[in-house]
Amino acid sequence: AFDHGLHCDDGACSILTAPIAMATKAPLPARMSPTPPAIVLCSTLTGLATVRALGRRGIKVIALVFDAHDPVIHSRHATRVVSAGNAEDEPTILRLIQQLARESGERPVVMPTSDKHALLLAEHADALRADCRLWTTAYEDLSGLVCKNALYRLAQSADVPIVPYVADATIAQIEQWSADHPGPYLLKPIFDSAKVCHLREKNHVVPTRAELLDYLQIHGTDALVIQRVIKGGDGEIYDTYGLCDASGTPLAMASHRRLRQNRPNFGTTCFGRIPSGLGREADARMFELTERLLSATRFHGIFGIEWLRDRSTGNFYLIDFNARPFLSIGHLVDCGMNLPYLAYLDLIGAELPAADARPPLRALDWIDLLRDAQAKLAHDATNPQPFWPWMLDIVRAGSSAYWDWTDPIPGLARARDIASMALRVTFRSAKTRLHIHAAGQR
Repeated sequence: AFDHGLHCDDGACSILTAPIAMATKAPLPARMSPTPPAIVLCSTLTGLATVRALGRRGIKVIALVFDAHDPVIHSRHATRVVSAGNAEDEPTILRLIQQLARESGERPVVMPTSDKHALLLAEHADALRADCRLWTTAYEDLSGLVCKNALYRLAQSADVPIVPYVADATIAQIEQWSADHPGPYLLKPIFDSAKVCHLREKNHVVPTRAELLDYLQIHGTDALVIQRVIKGGDGEIYDTYGLCDASGTPLAMASHRRLRQNRPNFGTTCFGRIPSGLGREADARMFELTERLLSATRFHGIFGIEWLRDRSTGNFYLIDFNARPFLSIGHLVDCGMNLPYLAYLDLIGAELPAADARPPLRALDWIDLLRDAQAKLAHDATNPQPFWPWMLDIVRAGSSAYWDWTDPIPGLARARDIASMALRVTFRSAKTRLHIHAAGQR
């Protein structure tokens, strides 16, 4: 039996599993290939974008998928697609990686696209490294970045601003903390896949202190981080994207702005901009804080660090750390910075192209059309906005979550899924209206 909950004790987080039996057969001798294949553990859109980024540079990519409808199945850049079954079945995932690596005989590069799988690879790196090439961040260091309470403690030690928070606390302690920190409050799981946390959404807003304490009396405080809500939201959430080498030195960085999110103000990017558009001084401040945070740990790999900018003061506050390729990584590739390919070169020991660590990038807006439409509907339910400015955003977006003229089938498959979803919603709505009408006739 496996307990896949993530538990934190004094800032250290671990995925508790039964011991995983890895194959003991000696690894095959690596052939001297200048371009070994890459294995990507795909997490829907992030996996698709990572596979495309590597495939565009001629890398053979094996896509491990955990969803029968994953759009990467249709990508021409996936040399081979392998179903890995359940994303939570860690023993099967590890054995499959080892099997595929040994079949290739070339020590392929392995890239996760979720924090859960990044932690899994780090935890079992010693058993995997003979057969494949992995980022070298120690499991304890990685846990300290993806677990929010440990991340915020690290930020405090590095003098990186954070939003006032409380975690690993009893209701009595939270009652005392909230007396000094008025609402509203934002409740988050310590780790996005923490199974011991009752939350089933990434961010849950509670308006007042009294409602917060009532909520905790009912649901408890396990694996929960509670923060004050600082006025930011859509248009004031930013990211620094980048890559660190094995010494923890940033090799490349860029800025990103979340113009709209789904859910509005507290969700994931559905309409974004690279570069941020804040100007050199504000970007420089974000980069400075990013380097300060990275200097307090030893991180190797691709990262996406989330910042909130206070609308009233312009100050930045650390929100989250993605320790792997992120949702908008395809957007960054379209703007001129191919982080998956740079990470691949770093892992195979190739000489990296000489370039500015903060290069000028092509300015592009990016859209995930379905999620953006859902966000507009949700926003308009409380604060209706004109339709045409939103349509103009769609037209001017130079980068798309799914559509790519050089790799069109995933986008077409996504369009088919959207049309199917719209037909189902329309049918259910019409059926409901007919029932209401029939009831009224009786």
